[in-house]
Amino acid sequence: MPASLLVVPHNLDTSDVFILYDANETAVRIIIFNIQPREMAHYVADCWDVEIESSYGWIEYVGIADGSAYDLRAHADKSGVALVAQEKFADPKEVEVTVVL
Repeated sequence: MPASLLVVPHNLDTSDVFILYDANETAVRIIIFNIQPREMAHYVADCWDVEIESSYGWIEYVGIADGSAYDLRAHADKSGVALVAQEKFADPKEVEVTVVL
C-alpha cells in the first residue's frame, strides 16, 4: 500500500465514485452503489456492490448483502425446532453501546 493516498469522492444520485491517487499519481476508480430492491434476492434486506475500473472495464470486486437470519427462520419454520441459542449470566452486566447510523 502506498505511503501517501489521496481519496477524491464524487457523489452521484445512487452511488459514490472514489478516485484513489497514490504518491506516483496513479489513479484507481472505484464505485460503490446500493442495489435496488427489484434487483435483490427475495431474502436480502440490503445489498451493496463495489466495482473497480480495470483494463477490462468495470468489474464487480465484491458484493455485500444483508441476508439477515432468513435461512435460520426458514429451517425453524419447516422443522418446528427453534434454532436459537442463549446464555443466562449469574450477574447482570451493563455495557455501553455506540450506535452509528
